[in-house]
Amino acid sequence: LLARLGKTGLPVWVDAAGEQLVLAKQAGGVCLKVNRDEARALTGRTLAEVGDLAQAAHDMVNESATMCVITLGGDGAVMASASGCWHATIPPIQRVNAVGSGDSFLAAISTAKSRGLPDADALSWGVAAGAANAASTGGGGFTREQFDELLSRVTLQPHT
Repeated sequence: LLARLGKTGLPVWVDAAGEQLVLAKQAGGVCLKVNRDEARALTGRTLAEVGDLAQAAHDMVNESATMCVITLGGDGAVMASASGCWHATIPPIQRVNAVGSGDSFLAAISTAKSRGLPDADALSWGVAAGAANAASTGGGGFTREQFDELLSRVTLQPHT
């Protein structure tokens, strides 16, 4: 299925764990969204520092993925693609309920990319949406104003 979807020319995002994640990575040509623990399991590395995470995301892109995003909860996220590698962070928020934050994160990245935004901007959108969701009650229950305010507070750090 992933191979057929990959031939459409559209980005195919995989947000999975365990064997399904390993199989998706092996299939190649997909965009991977993983958390730190999933990245550790996939790479066999400890990934304690942001630089280690950036290298792991970069390696996954070099090996088989089109794009790789590693979410880090309150520490933001790392993204690697053919156009670069970045770590996006946001100042601490008042966390209410993180349920659905990963889904909000991925929905925002997908939306940003479908609108033609650069990868770094898409990462900023993802971090802002994940944070907006965590600061609200219920999954996806945040407003555009909350999203925009948090987006203005995202900081991007390029990694080589």
